[in-house]
Order: sequence, then structure tokens, then C-alpha cells
Amino acid sequence: MDKGGGVRKKVVMFVDDDDSFLYFVRQACRKIEQVHDVLEARDGMEGIDRLKDLLRENKSLPNLIFVDINMPRLDGFGFLENFNELRERHHELRDVKPITMLTSSEQSRDREKAQRLKADQYIVKPATLAEARQIISEATQ
Repeated sequence: MDKGGGVRKKVVMFVDDDDSFLYFVRQACRKIEQVHDVLEARDGMEGIDRLKDLLRENKSLPNLIFVDINMPRLDGFGFLENFNELRERHHELRDVKPITMLTSSEQSRDREKAQRLKADQYIVKPATLAEARQIISEATQ
């Protein structure tokens, strides 16, 4: 996708059960030149299943993943545990960086747990479209 020195486009995945937040970040991603596609999953289980489907079908994997903590069925920590296991079996997932916890939780124990589970960043959800755009833009560079 980088032809002749152009911008290398990224696939971004959001794992979050908040429909309004997903709409919010889709809008932000449309204005970021580096974003080629946005994938979504409504909880950690759907996120893992989506990644397995992409691997099985040999489709483009996300370059970076943003994960919420509080979700039904499988929360963000469960997603990270499952993702780490999946990454061990599928070397293609080793290039997925960063894994960012993008959550409303400001709890230090949540931040520490995310670090133990190999999250690359921990960011408290932004309140505005401009803040969301800046976070995503920085992560895609």
C-alpha cells in the first residue's frame, strides 16, 4: 500500500460494546489519512473470533487494536489473554502493535493488569472527536 513513498495505510480494530463510541471513532478514522479500514467487535469474544476468521481466510489483519475493558461475555483483559495465546500460535499477529487499552477506567489496578497482559498503551477514553482523532492518528504513524 506504500507505492512510491506514499503513506502506508493501516487497518485499525476497535473492540468495544459502546455503539456510540464505535460511531465516534469511525468518524475520527475517516479523517485520518493513514487509516485504510476499521474493524469492529462488540466484545472480547467477538474480537478473538474475528481475528481467527481473518487468519483462516488469509485476509488483512489489523495493524493496531484498541480494546475497552468492561464488555459482556469476554472483557478486555480476557481479550488480551486470548490474543496473547493466539499470537503465540500465529506469527502473523506479532506485528500487531500497539495493543491499546482505550477505556473509561482510571483505576491503577486496571492499568497494572493491562501492563501484565502485555498491552502496549493504556489510554482513558477521550471526550471529544478531536481527542479521539489525535490518539488514533498518533498510533497509526
